[in-house]
Amino acid sequence: MNIFKFKSFLFAFILCMTFNCNAVQAQGKFKNSEKAKMLKEKLMDRKNQVQTQVSSIDPVQVEAQIEAKFEEVMAMIEEVQANIHQKADDYMANNCADVTHTEGSKTVLIDFGSSPCVGSDGRTRSGNIQLQYMGSERTPNEEITVSFNNYFTNGYGLNGILKYKTIGRNSDNQLNFSVTIHNGVLTQPTGETATFEANLLKTWVNGEDTDNPLDDVFQTTGNTSGSLFDGTDFSSQTTVPLKYKLACAMQGNIYAVSGTRSLEIGEDNYSISYGAGNCDKKATVTINGTSQKIDLW
Repeated sequence: MNIFKFKSFLFAFILCMTFNCNAVQAQGKFKNSEKAKMLKEKLMDRKNQVQTQVSSIDPVQVEAQIEAKFEEVMAMIEEVQANIHQKADDYMANNCADVTHTEGSKTVLIDFGSSPCVGSDGRTRSGNIQLQYMGSERTPNEEITVSFNNYFTNGYGLNGILKYKTIGRNSDNQLNFSVTIHNGVLTQPTGETATFEANLLKTWVNGEDTDNPLDDVFQTTGNTSGSLFDGTDFSSQTTVPLKYKLACAMQGNIYAVSGTRSLEIGEDNYSISYGAGNCDKKATVTINGTSQKIDLW
């Protein structure tokens, strides 16, 4: 036996004589098991935190999808309201719609047909949207009432009453519209329904003076509310004006490209930031001081 092994053996022998060997071994095992238990608990806590963060993001995406379905309609209506003639016709034709403007009755029918048709934005639509307007185009107090007739987008049915009213121009000579949505209902292909209400101020910030619909940009402030498909209530308030680009909508991105809003779903509070103007379907969601980037559906 070399000197190192002998010293090790001697130390272990003295330790066992001084203390009970079984107790020492048991104590070591107890310590190890306690450490393992603590480590396992920490890992489980972290896993639960991650799962909670992920699951808490899900309702945000659902709420964003509900808002986006109505925003998709608003983008179409804005083109019609702002310019019933060439720009609106060009935009609608790209999305399978026949636009019929009857000046005598002051109605506009946006008809997508009875069979789903895929537009240039990659979305399928069917049914029709009817606009009844009062007043003259782009003048204060012009008002448009929008209703739906068996209208579907990507399999989701939309109903409700939308009202647009031209307020006038702001200090930058940009056209302002008030927008309200009452009794909005979005029906999933599986039959579940969500509700939506909105009171918004929309400003046409770019593209009014051109013939190209793709340079049209609208800015929105205001509040929305409703219920998710599972019945959970939500409400939202704009904190930094939301910007929407028609060029992005034509690519299938019907979400805001910049701006921030606060969102309350059930008892949870979120802040949603839509970035710096890119058509990327991305947002950053902050809850309880923790931020997470998400892809919008």
